[in-house]
Amino acid sequence: MESLRERSPRFKRPNDEDRDGGDDDVISLELFQSVEIKHSSAVSSSPVTLDVVAYVGGSCWTLDWTPSGSHVACEGRGEKHHAHALRDVGKCTGKAAVQIWDVCDTGVRMAVGMVHDGGCAHDLKWSPFRGRDRTRIEASDEESLGTLACARGDGRVETWNVPRPSTRSGETVFVESKAMFVGVVPGDYGAPWRLDWNDVVPGRLCAGCTSGRVVVWDVPDHESDASPTYPKFVIAAAAHAGPCRAVRWPRCEIPEDENACANILACGSDYAAKPHLFDLRAPFAPIGDVCERGAKWTLDMAWLPRGGVVLGMEHSDRSSAKSIRGETKQTAANVRSRALVVQFDLIATEGEDSNPTSMHPVPGRGTVWSVDARAGFDPACAASMFACATSNGVVCVKPMRYVSKRLRDVKAFNFDVFAGLLAHDVESKRACESNPVEPPECFEFITSNEQVPADAELYPPLEAAKPGTRDAPTTAQYCARWSKDRDGGWWLASAGEAGFLRLQKFDSNWIETKLGTLERAHRSSGEKSGAKRAKKT
Repeated sequence: MESLRERSPRFKRPNDEDRDGGDDDVISLELFQSVEIKHSSAVSSSPVTLDVVAYVGGSCWTLDWTPSGSHVACEGRGEKHHAHALRDVGKCTGKAAVQIWDVCDTGVRMAVGMVHDGGCAHDLKWSPFRGRDRTRIEASDEESLGTLACARGDGRVETWNVPRPSTRSGETVFVESKAMFVGVVPGDYGAPWRLDWNDVVPGRLCAGCTSGRVVVWDVPDHESDASPTYPKFVIAAAAHAGPCRAVRWPRCEIPEDENACANILACGSDYAAKPHLFDLRAPFAPIGDVCERGAKWTLDMAWLPRGGVVLGMEHSDRSSAKSIRGETKQTAANVRSRALVVQFDLIATEGEDSNPTSMHPVPGRGTVWSVDARAGFDPACAASMFACATSNGVVCVKPMRYVSKRLRDVKAFNFDVFAGLLAHDVESKRACESNPVEPPECFEFITSNEQVPADAELYPPLEAAKPGTRDAPTTAQYCARWSKDRDGGWWLASAGEAGFLRLQKFDSNWIETKLGTLERAHRSSGEKSGAKRAKKT
């Protein structure tokens, strides 16, 4: 915590058209300070109704919203924890603080700091259920914000009861975290790295470990004596695939899926071209053969309604850079066209592919570090709004659902870019065409598609930006998470290497219209396909 930077890197004052372009157009933020981004008239039609940037003091690798959508938890890493290297997971020590930011229509503020001695937080997840009574959180509790699980840098998993911040003083309060539950794993399991709470079974918490194993605890519904607790389930079948970088329970969209959602678990790891699916009722074997040695890494994943999984892949950081060194135009074109978000549709409708796979090209050609999806408010719609954050500085969104091959090439559902960072040249007063490997002197916030052409080469020419090292461009975005608040609003939080936390509120009508358009296109395609089959018979 002591190593957090007091001031942010410099950045171009966000889209202030009234200024004359002088030196005061380049500013920086103090620790925990925020500034609203005023969109220029060129993007006045943007669905983003509020756009705020705050500085967390260091690179941000994890964040999560409270179930009520009123607060977001994140952590800024100090200078000692700049890299997300595998060898450092489970070996970090020292004081750190998980930051709880209060988010509302008037802005954001740093409200509570949960101080711990675990060095850093590898992952943070809010429980969807209240503490002792185990009822689902539909609104904020009067006394606390809820239960937060933290995968600490020293290899322990703890759950904390986060107090509700006072709105009267408006000051930041730092609280020593008190563990209600402590989860540990045997030494040969490595360290817990990724977390997720079950959406059906209260207190069921899973963790993906650096050995590849996946473990599951049933956290008690009362405050324990915080003695170390070993997991209830251990899924060792995934250990042969490499470190587990993503674990996700499916969200229960319809009541009939409760039994499956309580037991089915998806995880992603190194050298896995497909998601690993496990059933706790038979935890010693995966559902299907999904591991392919030498394949690209899975860095994050999200479930779609009705049985779809979307994976964010590591592809460009190493292999694409090697291909670029071949210096052939054809090779470079193939690199740019590679899809870095892969969708696996596990449940197909009658007459369609039994296991179709859809690929989605991401603007800017970068590794997809984080993905998230949230279903719309219409229960009859199987579409979700999907978001991803990439290592080249782009955060983008698009509607997504179970998609058959007939819809994969529909151009109307491309990614829209709404957030991220570009390197900015102070002398020329324009964004750089490619991100430098060394930290740039200044940054520029992305607000629209126009700043990132579809064929943009945002990586340094002839350079490989390796994950987990200082070679990663400091524009890299590591987190993207949706939240739907109680009033029907949509928020998107994103953060990355430079330490800026971006909070954007979207027009809910724009999102629901996008989802409805995709749903209608899918239904229309299915009706035409059914008519053709009926005509043939």
